[in-house]
Amino acid sequence: MTVKEDILDRQPFIDKIISILKILSEEKRGTSFAIDGDWGSGKTFVLEQLEKQLEPVQNEETADDRYFLFHYNCWQYDYYDEPAVAIISAMLEKADAMCSSKAGKIIAASWMDVKNKLAGIGNEFIKNKIGIDVVETISNFQEALDEQKLDNSSFDKWFSFKKTIDNTRKTICDIASEKTVVIIVDELDRCLPDYSIKALERLHHIFDGIDNVVLIFAIDAKQLQHTVKSIFGNEDDRSVDRYLKKFINFELKLDYGSTQDNVWEKYHHYFGLFSNKHFPDDEYNVREIVLRLFKYSKIDIRNQEKIIEKTRTVHKLACPENDADYSILLFELLISIFSYAAPGTELKILPEINRVTYNGLDNKLGYELFNLLKELENDTTGNKHLEGNITHGSIECKRTINLTYHYLYSLLSKETKYGGDRIENSANELNICQRFIEINPLLT
Repeated sequence: MTVKEDILDRQPFIDKIISILKILSEEKRGTSFAIDGDWGSGKTFVLEQLEKQLEPVQNEETADDRYFLFHYNCWQYDYYDEPAVAIISAMLEKADAMCSSKAGKIIAASWMDVKNKLAGIGNEFIKNKIGIDVVETISNFQEALDEQKLDNSSFDKWFSFKKTIDNTRKTICDIASEKTVVIIVDELDRCLPDYSIKALERLHHIFDGIDNVVLIFAIDAKQLQHTVKSIFGNEDDRSVDRYLKKFINFELKLDYGSTQDNVWEKYHHYFGLFSNKHFPDDEYNVREIVLRLFKYSKIDIRNQEKIIEKTRTVHKLACPENDADYSILLFELLISIFSYAAPGTELKILPEINRVTYNGLDNKLGYELFNLLKELENDTTGNKHLEGNITHGSIECKRTINLTYHYLYSLLSKETKYGGDRIENSANELNICQRFIEINPLLT
């Protein structure tokens, strides 16, 4: 199994969640909260690491696990028309897996008890035929009741959904009397709007107000608000917030994280295609520039991975021998990140960013990335950085980034003193960069 690197330094955030859960467990409080992050911000990674770190946490008094930990993937189980069935199925599947695992006798015994109780719930749902579109059915039945003037007790006998939910809650209470029940709800955003709302309602019906039960939702709050509006009409934001607070007591905001040093290891399949041919002592500086590019671009982890995969593919097409200098690595990353962050902007702006007034470019790139690019270009054109022991034509360099910007000037700039100047000893490297520029737009 591939070990995922924590390249965005999520551990402090995970530690915060674990601390919250420990307090809730010790006080046997029931609640629900959300991890709110934009698409691609790494919510799934956080949940995976959270579950991995929670499972071995033991209760010092019993020498047993502290938590009954369940994972409900709404999208994975949406083939059940009724979310209540999907929720219990997901819980039962986890209990069954824990019973057949290599867990210790105490742990396996406690999970066997849970498995039997959850199986009883499942049978009750099947017996009462809840595995259909309940919301629509209840509406239809209510219309029939009104027409026939039947009383509520007749309706309950006809379709005992409420009784089934009540019995389910009693069973969950029984399970929660042994350990803290933690239910992680993932992929709510991927479901169709109707199903997302129905899943929220069912989770509320089953678990709300039960002591020692904690629900953790992974959500994109903005997307969820749009979902609510699409279902209930163009409600104002305050009404939507009030509705969602019925299900979620508080939120923890997940930002884009802080890129860590191990980004170099994570993307080694790309970075490993390069070596430091001209300035062997400059590797640390190259790594530092790469880390700052990732950090300041604030590109979410999923798009970051896509950019690297595309850049690697283009590089292999432009340089089949896969033996290029680090200056080409920086060239390719600058082109790729600039193109992603400022789509539609001419590449010739990149090497001239200190001298070109471009309306809104700082907003497209973001303040930190914009200033980093200005800083790199300014360092390159400063006289103190044009001296050294590597000579390319009439230009002397002493850093890898200088070579990178010489490629940019040579291939893109028409107005600077470097425009059109072909660096004599770098003809092959310029050809690789030229091919990269030509191929890059063709892959989308």
